[in-house]
Amino acid sequence: MGMFDTILLEKVTHCTACGALIESLQTKQFGQHLEEYRIGDIVEPSPVITGIITEQIFCPKCRSSEQTVYLTIWQSLLTGIYDNVESAEKDLLGIDRSDLLSHLLRHQRSERMWSRRFEKLYNELTQYHEYEQDTTEGKAADHASLRYLHITEHLKQPDPLASILENHNADTEEFFEPQD
Repeated sequence: MGMFDTILLEKVTHCTACGALIESLQTKQFGQHLEEYRIGDIVEPSPVITGIITEQIFCPKCRSSEQTVYLTIWQSLLTGIYDNVESAEKDLLGIDRSDLLSHLLRHQRSERMWSRRFEKLYNELTQYHEYEQDTTEGKAADHASLRYLHITEHLKQPDPLASILENHNADTEEFFEPQD
């Protein structure tokens, strides 16, 4: 069995055997690290640096794996998923710089979003840790202190740590795609 990676499809496809919606495909062509990829992602390691990889789509409803798709890889970048090899070849030969820049922009925005999210969580946890230390050492740890400004609302909760973590839960924020 082994591990596999998942490729999220930009356009939902239908199983040719039963008509069920298919939103992703699984592959063992890359690193087999349980990664998720989208068009525009770097896929390393890849069996090709530039080329076309044939893959079968597995339908979890009818358990069919007769549907073939073609993944285009350009300089280790997943550039497309196609139903026929002719379309895949055409895409690979006509890579557009504006598409490459769009992929780069999406990744940079995502990186900035994750960096800001981490920094905010780290700062709030650091402030909470300092608050707890002050409380333990018998120092006056006033909720209204400017030192704890960013966590004041959390300190009012029965479990401040749980409140901070819940505030940073992936389900409570814009999570998957950074906004333009």
